[in-house]
Amino acid sequence: MSDELKHIFGKPILEVTNDIKANSPFRNFTTYQIKHFIAKADDDLRQELLAMQMIKQFDEIFKNADIPLRLHPYEILITSSSSGLLEFLSNTSSIDGIKKSMTSLKSKSLNLFYRKYYENNFVEAQRNFVESLAAYLLVCYYLQLKDRHNGNILIDMYGNLIHIDFGFILGISPGNLNFESAPFKLTNEYIEIMDGEQSEIFKHFRELLIQGMIESKKHVESFVKIVEIMSHGSKMPCFDNKDISSIISKLRERFGEAKNDAEFPKIVDDLIYRAKDNFWTNKYDTFQKITNGIIP
Repeated sequence: MSDELKHIFGKPILEVTNDIKANSPFRNFTTYQIKHFIAKADDDLRQELLAMQMIKQFDEIFKNADIPLRLHPYEILITSSSSGLLEFLSNTSSIDGIKKSMTSLKSKSLNLFYRKYYENNFVEAQRNFVESLAAYLLVCYYLQLKDRHNGNILIDMYGNLIHIDFGFILGISPGNLNFESAPFKLTNEYIEIMDGEQSEIFKHFRELLIQGMIESKKHVESFVKIVEIMSHGSKMPCFDNKDISSIISKLRERFGEAKNDAEFPKIVDDLIYRAKDNFWTNKYDTFQKITNGIIP
C-alpha cells in the first residue's frame, strides 16, 4: 500500500479515545464515553433528523430479521431551527477525498482503491461494501434520496459505504430538476468491486435487495406514520407546500404494499437494470465535477 493511502482514514478512533481518556480526570468513571460532533450553524437539520429516524428504523428492521444489510445511523441533535450537532463519523473519507488522495496512481478508480488499500483483507472489505451498498440503495430508493455525488458518500476503514447529507428526500431534488432519475446510484465502479454481474458476490448483493424489500414491506405503516406525524404543519423542504397524501401514496407504492413476495425478484432486477451505469447518474457526477470539483 502506498504511503498516500496508508493514513487516509486517520488514526483509529479507539486509539484517539484511549489517548484522551488517559489524560482525563474522569477516566475512572464507569460511564466514561466520548462522542465527536460537528457544530452546524445557519442550517436547519430537522429534515436530516427525519431521514435519520427512518434510517434507524430500517436498521432495526434488518437487524431484527437477521439480514446482513449494513447501515450506519448517527446522532443528530437539533438546538434551534437554524443550528444543531451532527455526530462525526470517525475513520471515514468521502469517495471524492479518497480519489483526490490517489495522486501516484494512474487510475482513480474506486475498485483500484479497494484492491490496493484492502489487499490483505479484500474479501472481508468487499463483503462489507456489498452489504452496506445494498442497504443504502434500499434507503435511497424508498426515501428518494438525491444529490448522491461522491462528496456525500463515505467509505470507512473496514470498507463499508455510508451515505450522509439528506437535504433532498421524498421527491425533492437539487433545483427541482429531478436530474437523478435512476432509482438509486449503481455505477460501473461499484459493479467492478463486486467482480461483475456474474460473480457470486453480486448474486449475494441481489439477494440482499430482495430480502430487504420483502422485509421492509411488512413495516410500511411505521414509515407512513413517521411521515404523517412529521409533515403536520411542517416547513421542511420535503413537505412545505407539498401534497402529503401524494407523498404517502408514492411511498406505499415503492414499498410494494400490493405486491406478493414472489414478485420482488423481478422488481429488484428491474431496479438494477434501470440504475446500473445510468446516463443521468453519470451526467450528474460530471456536473458536480465541473461546478464543485467533486471527482466522479
